[in-house]
Amino acid sequence: MRNLYNELDKMVKKAFSDRLTEGKESPTITSGGPIYESIEDYKMKTGKRFRQSKADKEAGLTRDQSFQKMYGTQQADQDQGGAG
Repeated sequence: MRNLYNELDKMVKKAFSDRLTEGKESPTITSGGPIYESIEDYKMKTGKRFRQSKADKEAGLTRDQSFQKMYGTQQADQDQGGAG
């Protein structure tokens, strides 16, 4: 009976550990394009308000600039006047 308890305990701890680790991962840009199109899209998909980092605030970036820096939206590429 003790062995069964230990096995179940390991399984539950692993499941919680895996689930908590998934929640900590930050979204990254894939080759398919940006995950979030805009701050509004971010809010709609996550249910959270986009908050810029303290470092970005101290650097004088706007929320839009900070968002573009973090998620590399297509708008950021257009703002830089890319050749085309």
